Amino acid sequence: SYDGLTSAFCDEVGAQFQLRGVRNDVDLSYEQPLAQMTRANHPNLDTVVLLTDPEYTAIHSTVVRDVLHHGGDVSKFVPDAIMPWLSQRG
Repeated sequence: SYDGLTSAFCDEVGAQFQLRGVRNDVDLSYEQPLAQMTRANHPNLDTVVLLTDPEYTAIHSTVVRDVLHHGGDVSKFVPDAIMPWLSQRG
């Protein structure tokens, strides 16, 4: 975990790319100005936008956090690798 801007963290660790996922046109409209601002402030950092598979467009972190908070099963909505971490956080 880190504090501050993602682009500053990328500079700190020497990253040349940052990956951003979008589910729909609303996400893309949000990400586009961020990518342009990042390019202006960190010209050596490229933003790569990945489109989600259609079956996952309804899944977003707010809903997953709410389900988890209320004791629900989120295993269908997050990668297997993250489930042990989520279980520890309780």
